[in-house]
Amino acid sequence: SAGLIHYLVFTADSIPGVAAMDNMGLPESGDGISDVLQEAKIEADYIAKLQDADGGFYFLTYPKNREYESGTAPDNGDAQVVWPKNTSVSAAAVAALAQAASSPLMKLHYPQAAAKYLQQATLGWQFLSNAIAKHGKAGAYQKITFYGDHYTHDDELAWAACELFLATGDAAYQRQLFAWFPNPADYATYRWGWWRMSEGWGNAIRSYAFAARSGRLPATALDARYLRICEGEIIAAGDDVLDWSTKNAYGTPFPV
Repeated sequence: SAGLIHYLVFTADSIPGVAAMDNMGLPESGDGISDVLQEAKIEADYIAKLQDADGGFYFLTYPKNREYESGTAPDNGDAQVVWPKNTSVSAAAVAALAQAASSPLMKLHYPQAAAKYLQQATLGWQFLSNAIAKHGKAGAYQKITFYGDHYTHDDELAWAACELFLATGDAAYQRQLFAWFPNPADYATYRWGWWRMSEGWGNAIRSYAFAARSGRLPATALDARYLRICEGEIIAAGDDVLDWSTKNAYGTPFPV
């Protein structure tokens, strides 16, 4: 859900024409608000419900008495349980809600929701800070399933710091981003050694690179060197996809 929020909000804010797309066949279509933004809000409202009083977010919701909720209409769904909180999903939720909160489009159409998302993201950041202070950065992480486990919580924490900086302009968050993700072109953040901008690393790069373009912060508030590296990674990732496509007999961008 957090990743989907990132892609939808980024698309609505930064891809030309998407903010005006109100004809996707949703129940909300035709109301003058971007359907892509409204899909993002549905996801953000779901994540917002998963926050506990201490600021942490539960890992997921599950049917209480069976493995998957299939064959049941939503209006007659199963009783659900939540799985334990951990730092990776809490950081992902903080990042996604902060990104939704800082969206100029979200603030225009849903100002109260945007303000609430930022409050929740800030509380979630405090949960993460408390956990790291008590257990150390590595010690605070606990694996529950494979979701988000590839870099433990390191990429989600960096993404959270990035989005809170872009939402607030508070330089303390940017300093934490630089401490946790000093080099956006770091080979160690390429999944399997070749996939640029994977998972939370890519979300942070994408959001930082488009922060001024999307109207979140003025360009003068961004670090010029860091911005240049982020933009370079986006161009390189695009070049990778083009290269795979031109070398594929079907023109599809599958990596070799």
